Amino acid sequence: MEPTTHGIYSPEKDGGMMQQGIFPREVISNVPLITLSGHEQLHIEQHLGLVDYEPENIIIRSACGLIRIAGAGMVFKLYTTAEAIIAGRIDCVEFVQQGGAR
Repeated sequence: MEPTTHGIYSPEKDGGMMQQGIFPREVISNVPLITLSGHEQLHIEQHLGLVDYEPENIIIRSACGLIRIAGAGMVFKLYTTAEAIIAGRIDCVEFVQQGGAR
């Protein structure tokens, strides 16, 4: 694999590494990686920012559109530009298609 300018990954020059499964798709692209641990915790990587927050309803922007998390007593245990961890009772996680952040 040959790095492009500034060492950024280029799918055109990956030599088939993505097709071979060496790099997971979410690592190379902007798609969010969402991990749900029961009904108590949600971990989102590669989000594009917080749109709305209420303890019962959280909306986060992603490259795939808006992600809506519904529940009760939800709080952020961690929030950075790269990832977010939400704790509380999580009842629903859904994509609300509005074109993402393009």
